[in-house]
Amino acid sequence: MRSFIPLIASGVLLALNPANAQEIPPNLLVDALSGGIAGSDVENSRDVAVADFNGDTFLDVFVVNVDEDNSLYFGDGAGGFTKDISVNPLIHDSGRNSRGVAVGDIDGDLDIDVFVANSAAQPNLLYRNNGNGFFTRVTTGLVVTETDNSRHGVFFDMDGDTDLDLFVANFNGQDNDLFTNDGAGNFTKITDPANDAASDGGISYDAAVADIDGDTDLDLFVTNHDGLVGGPGTVNFLYRNDGSGGFTRITGAANHATLDVNNSLGCTFGDVDGDNDVDLYVANDELDKNNFYLNDGTGVFTRVFTGPLVTNMGNSISCEFFDIDGQHGPDLFVANRAGEGNCLFMNNGRGGPNGFDVQPFGPLEPSSGETGNSYGFAFGDLDGDGDHEVVVANQGEANRFYDNDGPQWIDLANHLVGVGGIPTLGGTGTLEPSSWVILDIDQGPPAGMSVLFVGFGTLYAPFMGGVMVPAPVMQLGGLPLNGTGSLTLFGIMPNLPSGFAFILQAWMPDATAVAGASATNALKLIVP
Repeated sequence: MRSFIPLIASGVLLALNPANAQEIPPNLLVDALSGGIAGSDVENSRDVAVADFNGDTFLDVFVVNVDEDNSLYFGDGAGGFTKDISVNPLIHDSGRNSRGVAVGDIDGDLDIDVFVANSAAQPNLLYRNNGNGFFTRVTTGLVVTETDNSRHGVFFDMDGDTDLDLFVANFNGQDNDLFTNDGAGNFTKITDPANDAASDGGISYDAAVADIDGDTDLDLFVTNHDGLVGGPGTVNFLYRNDGSGGFTRITGAANHATLDVNNSLGCTFGDVDGDNDVDLYVANDELDKNNFYLNDGTGVFTRVFTGPLVTNMGNSISCEFFDIDGQHGPDLFVANRAGEGNCLFMNNGRGGPNGFDVQPFGPLEPSSGETGNSYGFAFGDLDGDGDHEVVVANQGEANRFYDNDGPQWIDLANHLVGVGGIPTLGGTGTLEPSSWVILDIDQGPPAGMSVLFVGFGTLYAPFMGGVMVPAPVMQLGGLPLNGTGSLTLFGIMPNLPSGFAFILQAWMPDATAVAGASATNALKLIVP
């Protein structure tokens, strides 16, 4: 059954076949085959960095590839990119086994320099930015002459002298590397055996830095993998910084982050529970479940065994906390390989590790040949609209640039269950003036009557088990469901100010449900 929507209808209403409506992906990100980043360049990409390399205030993209030249794309600030070929021949002609990239201003001249981690016993690469995106390759020093099997590097100020030092994770039986910066971009390798971060290693892959214990210096977490398909994995490393770049490895049964044996690859810190300390997420390969740990504020991490963050099991490579929809705090993106779709965990604002909704993410374009073999990714406002876009590095297939149109249809989830099942409210159509929009109520009590509530806020009612719209500004009642408990509402979007947001939820009398009614999820609409 169909009904008009007086709330968002304007002008003359016409009947519309829902099949003609444009669906808005619930994960907010739309696959945009834009320029060489996605579509025309098919490479064996492993990692990607986003930064303003040429100083024009627009974000650019650098992609590293295995046994192929690396690629630099200059952004135009509107989501378009031009591949640099002739201007910077040195920065993309490596043709090496490149695995990871780190970027930062290593010499204090206010432009972004580049470090590339290479494997297969090839030396790593360091490029100094001379301004305007012109790079010179550094050819002297252990930072670029040692032939390790490196996977990733991370720039951070380890000794509090305000310049960027460098940690490099090495994989094939070699110790990891720790380099101190003299402030001018000259790196000296630390060889002190008492510095655990410079003398541990063997099968390390990635690293993340954060102040885990609130003492204002940056500590270090390093992931390890046993390097064997189907192997058991090994423990990861967690280091406490003494403030001057001296790292002591944390051990002991109390800290779960140093005990779990997995095939770990990616890692990221973020404050998930809102207690002003950093929690830890670890992406695991070889069908291991990913790990999530809560920090007690002193750097002691306790593993969480329940909730959506730890149900993702497969071949995860990289992960990162960042705010994709501009609300509720950090969301989580996880990149997976071996034909698996990536995962987007949306923070629903209820706090803690259970405060996330899982949204499958990609491959979004099966017809394009994307099979899901992602490794690294990076995010940033690549089109100047104030939200984060995502660039994903894929092996053996086109990389992906996911355009973020901003939060439009946001499913706030948590239905109140009734006899008719779990009633749902879905939205299709663009939220642009004069465009058609459709709301679908489904799985409600058959032949029941529904009420559509419209408000500007939500209330989480744990005693009822769901989200509800408090004090609605409008309610549309007497909307009959059909024999299967479904109803389609449709109308035309009016001209509303950008950023205007409201929330919809449908309630239906249901004698067997909580409080005598069943309710759909709450659906938040934000005008772009």
